[in-house]
Amino acid sequence: MLCRERRQHQQRQEFVARIEQARQARLDEMRRLGLIDDEEEGEEQRAPPPQRIPNIRPECEKWGIIQNPISYNSNNNYRAC
Repeated sequence: MLCRERRQHQQRQEFVARIEQARQARLDEMRRLGLIDDEEEGEEQRAPPPQRIPNIRPECEKWGIIQNPISYNSNNNYRAC
């Protein structure tokens, strides 16, 4: 049991190290191409945070019921949730 946990921990550490190495390589390549400036170092360009879907009712958003945002009701109308 202890060996398996230790092996899993080491695999996680190796995975995180590979991801960090890939991120650093990507930053270096972007810097080389002039896509990022030195003052932006450490600030990777990220996508803006997701915005609220306008037709989701707040109570649905509160509980995370956004899997199927549009449902069909008996009045032949589409509505959120």
